[in-house]
Amino acid sequence: KSKGGINSIIKNFYRAPEIQAQDQIKRRIFLVCQRHVHLGSTRIEADHGVSFTKEVDQKIVLVLILILHTLKYHKPGNAQRKYPQPRNCRRLGKMVPFTLKTTLIFPYRYQPLTRGRLMSTARTRTVILLLSLVLFLQGTSAFAGESKTVEVLKNVYTIINGDGVDSNTTFIITKEGVIVIDTRPTPVEARKVMQEIRKRTDLPIVYTINTHYHGDHTFGNQVFRDSRTIIAHKNVRKTLARSGEEHLALFKTFNLPGMDEVSITPPNVIYETGMHIWLGGYHLQLLYHGRGHTDGDTIIYMPRLRTVISGDIVFNKKIPYMNDSYIDEWIESLNYIELLKNETVIPGHGEVGGRPLVIGMKHYLLDLKRLVTTQLKDKKSLKETQEAVEPILKEKYKSWKQLDWIKANIERAWLEYSAKEGA
Repeated sequence: KSKGGINSIIKNFYRAPEIQAQDQIKRRIFLVCQRHVHLGSTRIEADHGVSFTKEVDQKIVLVLILILHTLKYHKPGNAQRKYPQPRNCRRLGKMVPFTLKTTLIFPYRYQPLTRGRLMSTARTRTVILLLSLVLFLQGTSAFAGESKTVEVLKNVYTIINGDGVDSNTTFIITKEGVIVIDTRPTPVEARKVMQEIRKRTDLPIVYTINTHYHGDHTFGNQVFRDSRTIIAHKNVRKTLARSGEEHLALFKTFNLPGMDEVSITPPNVIYETGMHIWLGGYHLQLLYHGRGHTDGDTIIYMPRLRTVISGDIVFNKKIPYMNDSYIDEWIESLNYIELLKNETVIPGHGEVGGRPLVIGMKHYLLDLKRLVTTQLKDKKSLKETQEAVEPILKEKYKSWKQLDWIKANIERAWLEYSAKEGA
């Protein structure tokens, strides 16, 4: 806010009566970027020694870029004017060029502007600036709850998030039909999946696969009943047939829209140790490596694409649900996934990623196991264990979602390992 700082630059721009003066101010903003954005630096220094944290660095750099784009108005005849370009800088931990041509964003930059085009350009860029600032400063949480469809690989799509939902659904479009993996928690959400498929193909749904029995992955099955083939491990069918209604009653307490429409639809094709599917040039291996997140987890491996669809064996940046899990076996399943020749991991929850997702999930379970068993060696009660372990895990995984599940996870681990010690 001091004289000569960034704020005064912006104020002076709007006070400048002539385009020539405005051009000087625009040039000065470029020079601010050049002087104060250093390669390898962990901070940005403003004109008078003001320092910012790394998190704010990224925002300030992008805001400067947006301001520059917004201020690039040209009078007729100045179409070929060019300005010095700032050097590279760090953004979000990756090297990105600071010299991206603005013609990618504003392709008419070098066209002479009439007065009408100038005003239209000014209004458009101001709107873009404001929207960009709002979305960037709010972060990705601005779209929390909104589903998005990501093309992970050619003809392999994953739908992430939804109306009160954060479980993932993947569909694969082949030349012979479509494979759907996990069907969302309600028929309403399942129909949205069908809409996304129909935007891309009219081919029939040939196979539907459930990675495990939990309702956020199976309660949309009824929408895909016409595919006639719903596949899962045998324990998924057994659990849904035996206690599906009880599980549905639990989900109804979550107040998700459309839960009253759910009709329990167990898989009608089951396997025990493994299964192969070939369809339209795609090969899927359905693998059961034992109990883990549940007692019926399917790992889907596509060897030619080096891709694993893990179901809830992997959560990305979210504390896992563990009420009916088996921690040691879960860790073994993650070890098994690490041995597969995969480069892409599609988790049950969260953004698509790579092998580090598997490592991150395993580290959480190993930390949970280590901390809880240490307390058990000291003969600590469940409450004492929770009081000792919960703050440690919350601090280490504070960037993950659903931190309130940690307490229940400690209870699950305490019960599992105290039973093993007793045995």
